[in-house]
Amino acid sequence: MNQHARPAASAPHRSIAFAPARASRTTDPDGTIRIACPAPLGDYDPSLARLFRAAVVAQPGRVFLQERAGDAWCKLTYAQARATVEREWQTARAWLFHRLTQGASDGA
Repeated sequence: MNQHARPAASAPHRSIAFAPARASRTTDPDGTIRIACPAPLGDYDPSLARLFRAAVVAQPGRVFLQERAGDAWCKLTYAQARATVEREWQTARAWLFHRLTQGASDGA
C-alpha cells in the first residue's frame, strides 16, 4: 500500500451528481458489441479551454488542483494555473514559429 495513502474521509471533497448507472448492449452482425448509455447527454461545451477560461474569469481564486504535501495541501488556483498555461503557450508558440519559419532541417 502507498505509504502516503490516507483515508478518503480526511480529504476535502464534495458530492458529484453522476448519471444513473444504466447501459444498453447490442451486438452487430459482425460480432461487434456496442455499449451505450440510454440517458440523453445534456448540453455541454465541447471546448475544455473555453470552460477553463470561463472558470478563471468567474472565480480566479478558487482551487483548480491540489495535492497532499506531507500533512498539508499544496494548492493551485485557477489564476495561478492560467498564468502557467500562458507561459507554456508562449513557449510552445515561439518553438512552433521557429520550426515553421526555419524548417525542421536545422537539427533542433
